[in-house]
Amino acid sequence: MSRTAVRAALLVLATTLAAGCVPSRQPPTTVTQASVEQRKMEVASLRDRGLISYEEAARRQFAIQRNAYALSDGEMSFWRASIEYAMLVDRRQITPDEYRRRVQVAYQEYVEPGRG
Repeated sequence: MSRTAVRAALLVLATTLAAGCVPSRQPPTTVTQASVEQRKMEVASLRDRGLISYEEAARRQFAIQRNAYALSDGEMSFWRASIEYAMLVDRRQITPDEYRRRVQVAYQEYVEPGRG
């Protein structure tokens, strides 16, 4: 993979993580990847505007991801961790910034090792 392609992929990942959702590398079955990611970003927007809780947003994003892709064991572990962290935000035990940090770490821990 060229350096430009790697940089572009990292930029997309960073932008998506900042929006509070995580892309999957697995090809979608009946929907385009862009529409799946757009739907997850819309959920993140609802969460960020305070219209739904962090837990509800994480569960909705997980459902979107699960319905569009065949998730690996690592991805399933990532989503479980993301939902648990979201519950902590809703209980005010961690901040939204800490949630984003933990989600990024969980993604690196559970999903990226399987992408090599």
